[in-house]
Amino acid sequence: MGWIEAVLKGQKVLARADDTGKLVAEGGRVEIRYKPGDAKSYRAGQGNLEVVGTKVLPDAHCSAEAAPAPSAYEQKKQKKAASAARFDRETTPAKEGDDAP
Repeated sequence: MGWIEAVLKGQKVLARADDTGKLVAEGGRVEIRYKPGDAKSYRAGQGNLEVVGTKVLPDAHCSAEAAPAPSAYEQKKQKKAASAARFDRETTPAKEGDDAP
């Protein structure tokens, strides 16, 4: 199984497909991802999907390894969160019985 490009309500998505490019539905719903590397999967009604791609992409196309690098904004946000956590650790007094350095 793999992924094929499809359109869901005007938005391009990646839909689960077999090796021939046919959508794989379970209970009338198809697993979709909004972008490669997206950890979150969704289920869309098969009738709401319009296949636009012809090439079946490998299963690895939508894995965590396919995720794009975080944007500069996300990197800055992560750095701020780590800095705040470090500040909290260094300024919070140790409780009695804790072996704090």
